[in-house]
Amino acid sequence: MTHRIVSLAMLSLCGALSLSAHAQTAQEGKAAFVACTGCHSVDGSAKPTGPTLKGIVGRKAASVAAYRNYSAALRGSKITWTAQELDAYLKAPSTRVKGTTMMIATPDEKRRKAIVAYLATLK
Repeated sequence: MTHRIVSLAMLSLCGALSLSAHAQTAQEGKAAFVACTGCHSVDGSAKPTGPTLKGIVGRKAASVAAYRNYSAALRGSKITWTAQELDAYLKAPSTRVKGTTMMIATPDEKRRKAIVAYLATLK
């Protein structure tokens, strides 16, 4: 019985540490995202240069009605923005979606994953 309680406590602690690490990564992503704010908002408003990224995880590409400047390539991509899709797109947008108008890549994996973790918090 005691062994089981200790095991459950360890699982709980590991879960808390994992959440803490995820929260830290998301905070790092929020800081890194500052470079993206010239083109994108996170509050639901569209900018002339890019759609809002609020609620992006789980959303279909090119689906924000308030943003009308999507490339034909992105509109035709049929992508649903999962963490994996965002990671691939941010790594090399024009490679992932040939003809996209997004020109800024994030080649650094740690930075990219932090940004994706932050984007996942934007509900």
